[in-house]
Amino acid sequence: MSAAVRNILVFLVAFFLLTAQEPSPTPAPSEPPAGLEGAMAARSSSGSSSQKPQAYGKVITKDAKSKPGVFTVHEVKDKYYYEIPKTELDKEFLFTTQIARTTLGVGYGGQFVSERVVRWERHADKINLREVNYEVVADPKTPISLAVKAANNDAIVMSFPIAAFGKEPGKEKAAEKEKEAEEEEAPETAPPPKEAAKDAAKPAGAKDGSKDAAAKPARPVVRDYKETGKEPSIIIDVTRLFTSDVFELSARQRLNANMMDASRSYIERVSPYPENIEVEATHTYTRAATPTGAPRTATPFGAAGMRPGSATVVLHHSMVKLPEHPMTPRLFDERVGYFSVRQMDYGRDEQRAPKRIYITRWRLEKKDPSAALSEPVKPIVYYIDAATPTKWVPYMKAGVESWQKAFEAAGFKNAIVAKPAPTPREDPEYSPEDVRYSVIRWLPSTVENAVGPHISDPRTGEILNADIQFYHNVMNLQRDWYFLQVGPLDPRAQKAAAAGRSHGPPGRICLRARSRPHAWLPTQYEGQLPLSAGEDPGQRVAQENGPHAFHHGLLPLQLCSAARGRHRSGRPGAYRRTVRCLGHPVGLLAHRLRQDG
Repeated sequence: MSAAVRNILVFLVAFFLLTAQEPSPTPAPSEPPAGLEGAMAARSSSGSSSQKPQAYGKVITKDAKSKPGVFTVHEVKDKYYYEIPKTELDKEFLFTTQIARTTLGVGYGGQFVSERVVRWERHADKINLREVNYEVVADPKTPISLAVKAANNDAIVMSFPIAAFGKEPGKEKAAEKEKEAEEEEAPETAPPPKEAAKDAAKPAGAKDGSKDAAAKPARPVVRDYKETGKEPSIIIDVTRLFTSDVFELSARQRLNANMMDASRSYIERVSPYPENIEVEATHTYTRAATPTGAPRTATPFGAAGMRPGSATVVLHHSMVKLPEHPMTPRLFDERVGYFSVRQMDYGRDEQRAPKRIYITRWRLEKKDPSAALSEPVKPIVYYIDAATPTKWVPYMKAGVESWQKAFEAAGFKNAIVAKPAPTPREDPEYSPEDVRYSVIRWLPSTVENAVGPHISDPRTGEILNADIQFYHNVMNLQRDWYFLQVGPLDPRAQKAAAAGRSHGPPGRICLRARSRPHAWLPTQYEGQLPLSAGEDPGQRVAQENGPHAFHHGLLPLQLCSAARGRHRSGRPGAYRRTVRCLGHPVGLLAHRLRQDG
């Protein structure tokens, strides 16, 4: 065998031996997918059983920013931890989500996303967040309650590994000394087992010039914490609950988005209070453009959703502790309008399972139950936001307290009051987001409306908090309502209306009347308006009498666009029925419309 052939064979053998000893490269971890798949990965990735509780100081470091509340909240760099007292486990909370700041084309800020009852429970070394459903119920004392429970198992929204336990009372200083001792011993820790085996396999005095032999910093020893049972609380990392696309808390369906981008989503703040925790998180969603020619589907909320591309919204999550002693509910009566909660009750002794509807109401209890008129133990208090224009504050207060007469008829004195919101100097603990305070807010928006959402106990209907939101341009709506409702009684309204609108042509006034959900009808035209099947009452008045006819001796004629459309189509009977259901007070005009048919 020649020397050249021998050298080639030696080279090939050495090459194959070296490649066989090299470990196969491990693939780099990919970013978790967004959307539904990302949410599922987020729920399971951090909940592996290999994670064991650590010492308190290892998790809640000296850099932590801690705030007390119903749960103590710890902020450590970009992570947020809940320290849940063991006494609060298995207690029920109301978890609500709304869009605080939205994107163009998807409603307004403050719109509802979801509401559900949850509870935190422990299972081994995990804390599960379970959803409790009260749509189907039964008295626990009845046999059928077992079947109801078996058919309505509580779903796990997310599972969290226990990161640490709270400090035992009286051992805070000992825990700090133990933490300092562990930090001092950390540099002297032994190398990992694999590296130690490699070092042992090397011959004495051998020199290794490879990159793997470079000096590496020593890794601190991670010691699992042994629970004693005396710890008052449990600590979990809740960051991914608010930064991943959890279906139960997500706004993806409301925006009609395709997926959520976790790399552009983060927690802005977490604010704990004695009875609730408020969280605001920025979420970025993406939506693909609809292919050319494909049908467009609108969301059930009346809008087409976000535009194609990206949209960033701010979600506001509220977790409110429900009363440990539920209020006695009150049944709903269809003759009186109330917001309500509904339950299918299988525990009733009836031939069928009735749907129980309870009204939402405040819990008012007399200080003196024997008195015919008594002050309540806890009155209803509304705080007027400091952002409210000063000139409107007295009227806000008077409007709220005008309801006192209604409560006096029910036996309660001073049951509802309004107060200006306290300043930080007057009450440092006051916050409009604290569920203990119901606030009348003034919002800088061009929307001509005001809304009154409230938080209620879905078990009983008890109202726990109510925030009234006034949009700035509601003043324009109030002006129109005032002219419509009290114009015939207040000469000032008639003069102001005539001065403001008497200079325009009749056609302009006619168009304004047709664009509104109401029109103006002078008293002298009761029953004397000669209408054909294709005419609008407001148009005829404007043509014959000019703009002044809309402002002298006014009576409300509420004509919706649907009603006018039915009249134009030659169906005066449908028009008459619509006008009557809207509360039209002029019977002679309705009679005249019947004659037109």
